[in-house]
Amino acid sequence: MHHRTRSALSLLLAASFAALLPGCGDRRSTDGSVAEDTSSAVPSGDAAVAGIALSAASRALAEVRTEPVRYGEVWDRTHATGEIQVNGRRVTRIVSRLPGWVEEVRRIQGDHVRRGDIVLTIYSPEYQTAEGELFGARSRLEKAEAKGDAAEIETTRAIYASARKRLLLFGESEEELDALLQAGEVSPTLHLHSPFDGTILENTMVPGHRVEAGTEVCLISDLRTVWALLDVFEKDLASVKVGAGVLIKVGAYSDDVFTGKVALVNNVMDEATRTVKVRVEVANQDGRLKPGMFVDGDIDRGPARQALAIPAGALQQEGMTRFVFVARDGRFFRQDVDPGVTSGADVEITRGLQEGDSVVTDGAFTLKSEMLKSGFGE
Repeated sequence: MHHRTRSALSLLLAASFAALLPGCGDRRSTDGSVAEDTSSAVPSGDAAVAGIALSAASRALAEVRTEPVRYGEVWDRTHATGEIQVNGRRVTRIVSRLPGWVEEVRRIQGDHVRRGDIVLTIYSPEYQTAEGELFGARSRLEKAEAKGDAAEIETTRAIYASARKRLLLFGESEEELDALLQAGEVSPTLHLHSPFDGTILENTMVPGHRVEAGTEVCLISDLRTVWALLDVFEKDLASVKVGAGVLIKVGAYSDDVFTGKVALVNNVMDEATRTVKVRVEVANQDGRLKPGMFVDGDIDRGPARQALAIPAGALQQEGMTRFVFVARDGRFFRQDVDPGVTSGADVEITRGLQEGDSVVTDGAFTLKSEMLKSGFGE
């Protein structure tokens, strides 16, 4: 019995001592309920409602600027990546139609040429022989005309026209043939001309190089329009239509946007990537788009629509949450939002803002720092 009495006294003393220690155990209210210890809690509700106050000097130093939320035109677009290529309808390979040797190279890779410019000349005995046939046909025609024999005139005229046409097919121009006939002397030098204004993309010929009939001597392309070949994923194909507008961006000119239109949606899918080539024709008058450049393209899915929009720079992110800072009554408040499509420099807002709200477009970094210091960014 004495043992049980001593044990009870020990338990009673231990409980009394624990009650006297400050900060130990649960805090209890007057009605006996347990009160939560909030001494280390981060202020959230009250501080967030109060907003962030910046002095005029701090605001000027941080270069804080605001813009009103407004309705504007936005486009739903499909994004794809691709590459710039030459316009397949404005490219040609100049081919020697006779055997011979390169005599003179007048235009090299990278040179701009105009329609009719001589790209290179070829020394060709066969061309000289064909010129002799032209002179012979002209001589027989002149004799037939002098005799006045109608049947012979018709025959010799056909032979002369055929001989002239043959030289034109070899690459000479009408003007050069007229000058040749006027000079009255044959020449073994064949001139190869550019068929249109363009740029020489390839030319590996050097004087003395042997060429055969069919040898490709250079590649010329008109780069005033180019193709952007975009790889569109299978899931996005239904939204891509011929004639749709496309915005093109390249890394070399990150601040500039080039425009084009969908000219073709390919009929074959790449089974490895599950993409289809979409050809976009893009104007390139200044020549800044180079074949081989990688591009980003945004293809219009339909006509523009009206929606609430803000500058893309106003949109902030914390984890998976997007938000903006709204200026109101001299303070700045965090406002969570749901963004929609990006249209040019603007972003559609589907929830969280109203027309006329004033959002911070510059200086948000300072506001985020103040928000984190205050603790209501948690």
